[in-house]
Amino acid sequence: MIQPAAPNITWDASPNFWPGRSGRQPLAIVMHIEAGTEAGTDAWFANVKSQVSAHFSIAKTGEIRQHVQETDSAWANGAVAGPDLSIPWLKEAVEAKVNPNFLTISIEHEGYPDQPMPAAQTAASLALTAYLCARHNIPADADHIIGHCKIDSVDRGNCPGPTFPFRDLIEKAAAILNPPAPAPAPDPAPAPAASSTPAPDHRTQVSLDGVTCTIDFGCKSVTWS
Repeated sequence: MIQPAAPNITWDASPNFWPGRSGRQPLAIVMHIEAGTEAGTDAWFANVKSQVSAHFSIAKTGEIRQHVQETDSAWANGAVAGPDLSIPWLKEAVEAKVNPNFLTISIEHEGYPDQPMPAAQTAASLALTAYLCARHNIPADADHIIGHCKIDSVDRGNCPGPTFPFRDLIEKAAAILNPPAPAPAPDPAPAPAASSTPAPDHRTQVSLDGVTCTIDFGCKSVTWS
């Protein structure tokens, strides 16, 4: 797996998090929609009374902000209601009663569920996702890059919403992390085989009155014998 360069990220700390991950490592990336503006989300995350945060948020302009260190647990995915238990790690977490916040990195996106993301925001989300997958050894697939709705389908069934480009993002992130191997160099052309055809004889002989004349057209010479 290739480690892409880190995208440009602005630090914008939130007081809402748990230090550490209770001895666990992030297993998945969870996508959210802000259902509002980036400015409003930043202010909400900065308010200790909100009791809400995410590790990252991405504005429509493509600007990325980080609110919680990746080694700490943001407060974005803790409520579990109607989870998708076909996702192996999530099923294990639910059965073991492990808070998903300990196992996930959360990314908020400015906008609303029914609004497609602008190109700059989509590109920033791809760059950040690929970087985080490589950094934490998270597979770039549909079990590990999921929507908030997969954890809470009851109250967050529309997060991040139907327009979120999951398929395109996952395919492109996988291609960045696992590029195809370069084609092997062609084998060198074989050397031409040595010819077994004898060299042509350019000589001819003419006899005249008991005298033989040998004419060599190759050497342009005449010999009498």
